[in-house]
Amino acid sequence: KATAQLNQALAVKTPFIRNLKQESTDKNLIVTFQIPKKSRVQTFELGTKTAFDILLLDKAAPVFDPPKQAPEPVQQTPQKEAEKPNIVNEQSLESEVKNPAQEVISTTQAQQPDKIPDQPKTLAQLLENKPAETQLQSPLKQQEIIKGTVIRLQPQQITRLAVFERLGRLWLVLDQSIPNLVPRVEGDLASQFTNVKRIEGDDATAFIFDLSDGQRVYSIKRDGNEWQLWINPKDQPFLPMQMPVTTTDEGDTPSPQVNFYAGEQPRVVTLKDTLLGDTLWIIPVRSPESRNVQPRITAAYKALPTIIGAVILPQTDVLRVKTSSDMVILTSAIQRNLPISPADDRNRGRIDPKSPQLFRLDIVTKGKRIINFQLLRQKIEKDITLEKDDQAKSAIVMDLARLYLQQGFGQEAVGLMRIAMQMNPRLQSDLSLHALRGMAASLSGDIALAESDLTTPEIQSYPLSKLWLGYAFAKNNNWINARASFIESGDAEQALPESLQPRIMIAKAETALQAGDIMSASNIIKMTERFKHLMPNEKAALEYIKAKILIGADKGIKAIPQLENLVNGTDQLYRAKAEMDLIEQQVIAKQIENKEAIDRLERLRFSWRGDRLEVKILQRLGQYYINDKKYMEGLDLWRQSASLATEAEDTDTITKLMQDVFKKLYVDEQANSISPLQAVAIYERFRELTPTGEDGNIAIQHLADRLIAVDLLDQADEMLQNQLLKHADGMSAIKIGTKLGNLRLINNNPAGALKALDESERTDVIDPELNKVEAKRQLLRARALADTNKIDEALQLLQQNMTADALRLKADINWRESRWSEAVVSLQALVSLYRDKGETAIDGPLPALILKMAIALSLDANQKGIELLNTQYGGFMMQTKLADSFSLITKPSRGSNLADLQTLKSQVGEVELFEDFLKNF
Repeated sequence: KATAQLNQALAVKTPFIRNLKQESTDKNLIVTFQIPKKSRVQTFELGTKTAFDILLLDKAAPVFDPPKQAPEPVQQTPQKEAEKPNIVNEQSLESEVKNPAQEVISTTQAQQPDKIPDQPKTLAQLLENKPAETQLQSPLKQQEIIKGTVIRLQPQQITRLAVFERLGRLWLVLDQSIPNLVPRVEGDLASQFTNVKRIEGDDATAFIFDLSDGQRVYSIKRDGNEWQLWINPKDQPFLPMQMPVTTTDEGDTPSPQVNFYAGEQPRVVTLKDTLLGDTLWIIPVRSPESRNVQPRITAAYKALPTIIGAVILPQTDVLRVKTSSDMVILTSAIQRNLPISPADDRNRGRIDPKSPQLFRLDIVTKGKRIINFQLLRQKIEKDITLEKDDQAKSAIVMDLARLYLQQGFGQEAVGLMRIAMQMNPRLQSDLSLHALRGMAASLSGDIALAESDLTTPEIQSYPLSKLWLGYAFAKNNNWINARASFIESGDAEQALPESLQPRIMIAKAETALQAGDIMSASNIIKMTERFKHLMPNEKAALEYIKAKILIGADKGIKAIPQLENLVNGTDQLYRAKAEMDLIEQQVIAKQIENKEAIDRLERLRFSWRGDRLEVKILQRLGQYYINDKKYMEGLDLWRQSASLATEAEDTDTITKLMQDVFKKLYVDEQANSISPLQAVAIYERFRELTPTGEDGNIAIQHLADRLIAVDLLDQADEMLQNQLLKHADGMSAIKIGTKLGNLRLINNNPAGALKALDESERTDVIDPELNKVEAKRQLLRARALADTNKIDEALQLLQQNMTADALRLKADINWRESRWSEAVVSLQALVSLYRDKGETAIDGPLPALILKMAIALSLDANQKGIELLNTQYGGFMMQTKLADSFSLITKPSRGSNLADLQTLKSQVGEVELFEDFLKNF
């Protein structure tokens, strides 16, 4: 018969579980427990264990029904394989076969049978009394959606995600193996997502939900490490844009390579869909990078539509996948020129390679063609004043807006289009207006308006839409999205007037540099140099990018003169960018010291404010302060830069930098290089950076040691107590409680020491260090008991312990209680222990112990013992610094020197033998 170990669970008294019982039979083990009203239970497997997670759906205090007698489990004939329902609300019995093994997770608690309302059920009943398939698939009553439904995934680390539907199943795939992660489903439609299967691979975790029939609207959000997939959200749905897919074809030549843009350092995970038996190459991404809007089908592969990320289904055995800096690349394994994608592959998706009329910038005027901008502007303005019909007048105003766009005046063009819409409200639905306004907004850096217009479904697939969206992202230093959009736009800038092409190409080159694509940046710059008439800011941008190309090619020393010219130039933007890079290159070249770099960056931070460049300046300045071991200043600057950052990429990077520095300070003990007060001040200011798990426990213990070293015992006590009660568990809790007990003994708080030892007691720990730590805890407990006047209890605890530390403590306890004969026994055993180990040096520990024995014998009036001690150790003691004191105590006339004896007793008694153990703990 099997039994469950419930003692610990019963001792914890969990607030959401009552009446925990077990019943063992010859065939099975039945564990029952009661959960509150308005709650549900999730179960999942952790190795050989089954975990139950009770979720309270109402924030009010848990309410339980009175306990009732649970019915006997009913044995039922197992269903045939073909009769298993697709969805099981109580607990799913269905699992998929995959290498490695898969787990089954149920995300909601089923409704109890009507005949036994609110009755706690056994796990066996949950597994046996499955509802009929017709009941499970009956349509739900239509309810008003208030908040929508959300599936939450909250790993401890930052992850990438792919989400897609396939044949009635919803896949959520993370790019890391996270064994204990459980999805949570909340909201109005949670009952439709009751069955979820888990697939775990070496580098991936997937959750697969069975879907009910019906249309669904999805929205992707990320909050820190948590992913949220909202289904039918109340607010505006958000999904990533079309994933850029490019080919290496030229003209009508089939392409031997296909590139999927997937963001920085992409990963590809491989999972098998056991329902269809095929293998999927899945590309998770970071929000909000990209997704595949419509399927792309070629002879070599299929790209399935996704909600976020991409899914590739190989159609041939020779297809191979690899990754570069920000691309996932499909190639052939057997022939270099084997076509992977036909030349017209871009036409098969939503990508239209032609320049649409929506972005037309040419102006049709009556009469002679006018080339001069000023003359043409005057003529159009005159036509506007002469036209009486508002609809016709609005068309002329739109022509004037086109003219301004030709010259790159974005804000003016936006204003003119606003006037045109006032004249003709029908323009609100005119796609051409949205396309041109998106272009104008991009030129003026209005990313919100540009996204709104250029992501309109009828416009977003055009290369020019991608081009201008990429330019808007680049102007706002949103390099990841800019890179994706520029890649998808191809060479669409060639359709623009020559006056606009240089600024676009410069933005593309700088975006390529940010992605580490030096080759593309170099090629773009070479093409840009062919333009004869460049604006001063465009010339400055070209020189800056050339310098950055040199830096990227590890030729930073050659870039210094170019950067110095830009710093002395007139363009304020590139002066700031060049100064930041110049400082870094001069530090690397050892032309300036760290202090000068800090001074110059401090001046620079006030010369450019309000965008992502300011974030980068603060981030760089913080790093130099950290390098200079000014950790408080550096972390403060990083926190400030993180608060200014609007891009998740920047926030993630800065947070990671702060966490790494904090770990080096308090886990790797770099904080030992600064004063304890500084170490404490930094910790208190940035305590939210304390790592989780064992690293956090180590950090707290190291910091407590620094506090103890400068006698800040109360502060160390508070820190250890908080960690013990809120964060530590298992062996870490035992260690922290032991250190806290030792600290409280030093701080004359023996009752607190006992409390710390009790609170850190753990019975389910298996660890190689456990015996060693428990031996220390026994000594601390005995000392604390003695200091609280529980002398006999303390000595009883140490009765069988004959180690050196235990003998010292027993000697101290008996000495303080004037139990002289018992003190002599402990001291004699301690002397024998040292003697047996050969530690008999005249400047070692033996002389002080022998003198203490002599005093105890004298105070016990044990003349025979003194004579034996003198016979055995007299010659040895005469060679030590304590010879006179030993002679005074052991000579026959000692009675006449009682005052001297009491003086020696007080002097020897001031130094307790066990104090070294406490101080060196």
